[in-house]
Amino acid sequence: MLCLGSFATHAQTSKVLLDNDKVKITEYISKPGQDVCGTGNHTHGNHATILLTDAKVKTIESDKTVVIETYQADKHLYTAVKNGKTEKMTTDGTFWAKGATHSVTNVGDKILRFYIIETK
Repeated sequence: MLCLGSFATHAQTSKVLLDNDKVKITEYISKPGQDVCGTGNHTHGNHATILLTDAKVKTIESDKTVVIETYQADKHLYTAVKNGKTEKMTTDGTFWAKGATHSVTNVGDKILRFYIIETK
């Protein structure tokens, strides 16, 4: 998990906006080709994600499964391709995720900006 405060690692920037006994809200900004929401393999608790920009990321789950995820803001469309299966979801860029260990890389051609809201 990332530390409090602002810092840059592997061209990823994060800033904790709120951290109390109920939630931790972190803003992330990631350049193409760089880590997205942590450095290398890392763990998040249960959380909501709010995407503020288009996104294309490659996630490697703890069991080494590769997932390619895209979000197109103008179409309100989130797409995930995992094990050859495509899942699509209409969203305004907000979704819930169970806690997990993974690594995530920005494989798009744009800077990615989003919030993660973790419950405690």
